[in-house]
Amino acid sequence: MTSKVKSKLVAKMVIFAIGLAIISTTAILLSKINPFQIQNLLPKNHPVRLQYEDYSKKFNDENQIYILVKKSNGPFSSSELLATVKEFGKKIKFTANAVGDQSLYNAKYVIYNSHYQRFEMNSFLDNIGITAEGQAQLESKFWSKTLIDEAHQSFVISLMIKSTLSPKEKVPFVANLMKRLAPLQKQWANLEVHYLGTEVANYHFTREMVRNQTIITPLILALIGLFFFIMFRSLQVVFWSLFTLIASYATTIIVIVLNEGGIGPYSSFALFFVLITSTSDMIHLFTKLGQMNVPDHNLRIAQAVKAAYKPCLLTTTTTAIGFLSLVADNNIPIRYFGIYCATGTFICYIYSFTLLPFILKTFNFSFPTTTEFFTDVTPLKRFITRFKKTIIAAFVLAAAIFTYYSTTLHVDDNLYRKFVDDHPLTKSVDAFSEKYNYVGSIDILISAKQGEITNEKNQKLAALFEKEIESLPAVSHLKSLALLFSHLQNEIKSKLPQNDLVDIKTQSLSDALYNLLYNYRALGNFLFRPDNQARTIVFLNTLNSEKLEQTIKDIKKIARKKEYHSLEIKTGGFSAIRSYINNSVIRSFLQSFLTDLLLIFFVFLFLYRSLRWSILAMIPNLYPLIFISGLMGLFKITWESNLVILACITLGIAVDDTIHFLFELRRHLQQKQSMEDAIFFSLEESFRALVGTTLVFLLCFPCFLLADLRLFIQVGVLILLSLLVGLMADMLLLPSILMLDFFKKNIQ
Repeated sequence: MTSKVKSKLVAKMVIFAIGLAIISTTAILLSKINPFQIQNLLPKNHPVRLQYEDYSKKFNDENQIYILVKKSNGPFSSSELLATVKEFGKKIKFTANAVGDQSLYNAKYVIYNSHYQRFEMNSFLDNIGITAEGQAQLESKFWSKTLIDEAHQSFVISLMIKSTLSPKEKVPFVANLMKRLAPLQKQWANLEVHYLGTEVANYHFTREMVRNQTIITPLILALIGLFFFIMFRSLQVVFWSLFTLIASYATTIIVIVLNEGGIGPYSSFALFFVLITSTSDMIHLFTKLGQMNVPDHNLRIAQAVKAAYKPCLLTTTTTAIGFLSLVADNNIPIRYFGIYCATGTFICYIYSFTLLPFILKTFNFSFPTTTEFFTDVTPLKRFITRFKKTIIAAFVLAAAIFTYYSTTLHVDDNLYRKFVDDHPLTKSVDAFSEKYNYVGSIDILISAKQGEITNEKNQKLAALFEKEIESLPAVSHLKSLALLFSHLQNEIKSKLPQNDLVDIKTQSLSDALYNLLYNYRALGNFLFRPDNQARTIVFLNTLNSEKLEQTIKDIKKIARKKEYHSLEIKTGGFSAIRSYINNSVIRSFLQSFLTDLLLIFFVFLFLYRSLRWSILAMIPNLYPLIFISGLMGLFKITWESNLVILACITLGIAVDDTIHFLFELRRHLQQKQSMEDAIFFSLEESFRALVGTTLVFLLCFPCFLLADLRLFIQVGVLILLSLLVGLMADMLLLPSILMLDFFKKNIQ
C-alpha cells in the first residue's frame, strides 16, 4: 500500500470519525433546553427587568398556576359542581411540590358573628353545593370572578409551585400535574381543563422546542436532501451536502450552548435558518462544478471553488449583515437570533469551501460535466426585450399600491398569543379572558410616603384612587388590599348595632382582623410589608395592546393628581415588560433595518466602486420589503417585535440573488460584451442556481406550518413570498432597467 493510498485511507477514517462525533455531540447538546422566561427578553441590567424581578420576588407570581375547569354544554348542577370540585381539589392536594392550592373545595370567607363577638371562617360549599351565604359572598365585589363564574359554567383552582424547585424542574412538574388531572377530564363528559401561568407557558415553549428539533429539523434535512437529489441527480451530492449542513448545525449548537447554556425558542428558530440559508453556497458550488469541463478531478474541484467562493463570500457577508443588524434590537433573544444565524451562515460557508472540497477530493467524487447546468433563457430574453417598459411600469404600479397599504400597518405585540389558535395555551388564554379577565392585567404598586400603607387614612385614599381607575373604559374589575379591607368592614358593619359607635367599632375590629390575616400570611397576594407596599391588580376587558397602553397612561395621569401626593404609585409586573416591548417595536425595527440597509449599501459600494451600480443593486432588494409590508397592511397582520426579524432577514437573503447575477454580469461586461449579451449570458449561467436557492426554501416551507408558534409560520410564509418576489425582481425588473437606453449608455 503506497503512502498516498494510506494517507487517503486515514483521511477517510478521520472524516467518518468527525461524522460520528458530530452526531453524538448534536444528540447530547439538543437535550440542553433553556426554560423560557419573559424577563430574558431584556438585558440583565435593564431597569424594567430589574423592577420586574424585584416584583416577582415580592409576590411570587411566576410560581402561580391557574386551572380553569369548564363544562362546555351548560352550567354545572349542584351535585356535578360539588363532585368535580372535590375530585380536582383532592388530586391537586396530593400532587408533589404543589402548595397553597385554593378553590371552592377549600377556600373560606370571613364573617363576623356578633352574637359571640368573634370572626369565623366559613366554607363556600356544604354537602349539597354552594351555600346561600357562600353564593352571596361569591357575588360580592371582592370574590366575584375569582373562584367561579356567574353562570356556574366554570370554576378556577389556583396553586403555587414549591419555591425550592429549580427552573428546569418546573417543566416536569407542570407535565406531571396535567397528567394527573387528565383522567378527571375523561371521567366527566363535556369537560374542558385549561392551564395558565408563567410556568405553564414555559412548559409549552419547551415542548415546542423539543418537537422542533426532533421532528421538524429531521424533516427539513430530508427535504433538503430530496431537493439536492432532484437538482443534481447524485446520491453523493446529497450525502456530503447533508454531512456539511449537519456539521454546521452542530457547530452552531455548540456556540449557542456556550453562550446561553442551552437552546431557547429563538435559538431553536435560528437553527432552522442556518440549515436553509446555508444551502445556497453548496448549490452554487455544485452548479459551478457541473459547468467545469476539466478532465483532472482535483483541478476541476479547485476551479469550481475558485469560481464560486468570491460571490458566495459576498452573499454570505450580506446575509450575515442582515442577521447581525438584529443586534440593534432591544429584545435580547432577537439579538442572539441574529448572532447565531450570522455565525451559522459563516460556519457553513467555511465548511462548504474547505471541508466539503477536501471530502470530495478524498473520496474521488465524480460529477458529470453537463449542459443541464446552463439554462436556455431565450423565452425570458424575448419577453424582457419586448416588454421591458411594461415590466417596469407594472413593478412601479405594484410598488405604489403596496406602499399605500404599508402605511396602514398596525403595531400590537400581544405576548399572550404566540401560539396558533388551536393550541392549548391559546385556548386557555381565551377561556380565562372570556369569564375572568385574568389575562392582560396591570399591576399597581402603592406605597405610603407617611405612615403605614395599611392605616385607615392611606387605605381610604387608595380606595378613592381605585374608584377612579374602575371608571376607565378598558377596566373590567380589580382586586386589592383596599378592596379586601372595604369588603371586611362592610361585613363587620352589617352585623353591628347601627349607632354612633358603629364606625369606631368597625375600624377596631377590622384592624384586629387585619393583624390576624397578616400573621397567618393570608395577605401575601396584596401586601409586601417590608417595603410598606400594597398591590392592586387591574383586570382589563381586552387583550389589545393599544388599550393596555392607554390604560397605563390614564392610571399614571390619575396618580399624578394632587390628592394622591401622599402615595407613591407605579405600575409593575408583567404589564410593565409588555408595555416596554410594545413601545420599543418601532424603534427596534428602525435601528435594525437602517443598520441592515446602510451596511448592505456600503458592501455594494465596496464591491462595485460605483454609486450608480450600488443604487441599481438596491432596487430589486427593496422591492420585497415594500411587498411584504404592504401585504401585512392589506391582510391586517399586526407588526410585532418578532417580525422585526422579517425585514432584516428578507433584505439579507434576497440580496444574494442580486450579487450572483451582477457578479456574472460585470464579468461579461469586462469581456467587452454588449449589455444585452452580458445580461442574457449571466442569466443563462446563474438562472439554475438562483432559482434553486429560492426553491429550496419553497420545498422546506411546509415544515414551518408544522410548528405551533405563530412566529415560525408568519416568518416562514412572508420570507418565502418575499424571496419569490425578490427573484422576480432580479430576473425581470433588474434586466429590464439595465436594457433601457439610458442605462446601456451610462452604466456600462
